[in-house]
Amino acid sequence: MPVPTERTLRRRPTARSVAVMWAVAGIAAIGAGLLWLRPPARVSMSGGSAAVIGAPGTAFPRTAVQPRRPAAHNFTPVPAPPFTLTVLSAGAAHRPSAATQAASPAPSVIPRAGAPLALAALRGHPVVINFWASWCAPCRAEMPMLVKASHAYAARGVVVLGLDVDDTPQDARRFLVDYGVDYPIVTVPNDRLPRAYGVIGLPTTVFVDAAGMIRARQVGQFDGPEGERTLTRDLDALVSGAAR
Repeated sequence: MPVPTERTLRRRPTARSVAVMWAVAGIAAIGAGLLWLRPPARVSMSGGSAAVIGAPGTAFPRTAVQPRRPAAHNFTPVPAPPFTLTVLSAGAAHRPSAATQAASPAPSVIPRAGAPLALAALRGHPVVINFWASWCAPCRAEMPMLVKASHAYAARGVVVLGLDVDDTPQDARRFLVDYGVDYPIVTVPNDRLPRAYGVIGLPTTVFVDAAGMIRARQVGQFDGPEGERTLTRDLDALVSGAAR
């Protein structure tokens, strides 16, 4: 039998190296099998979901991405982009009581359904602009809170205005009836206005003061008691003219 040379010995794997290679291969196979059986989970955290908006001219995809908490963005107040949109529902007028009417003017008259409404027509009133859609589950969850706020802050001149995004009029009107939404709703025809307002998901709420300046923005729903406290703080700050 030939005597193995030094070169032959270097090429021949030892029993230990063979065992290590088999172990590595086994771990890799098990990992691949687990990924096949259970692929990586989608991003899913507690809180409201947000539908991501694509490039200009594209449809609004229905895919949900759920942030851990609705994101509140602090920024220097900037002018709210102007718009004129068609009224889908004029809502109901919530007049201030006699005790507060002198201090707080009644909200501006909203045109009838089908007529145009310009943001400039609401100048002099704090405006809460809520981007929403009937197919958006977090929008449905927070809507009763916004309705309640629209009633409570009407006496302080606040106008809550819903901007319906990527929806059909039939679905939107059915939603308004089902959820008792009685503040004004206008229709957003494309994604240019949401992009101008920095909307990256639904729902998004933008707080515009009486001078037409954006004071705060909430990406994601106002959720539960903490969400209601946040909404109240933002409304109080909006009425007082303070930035968040």
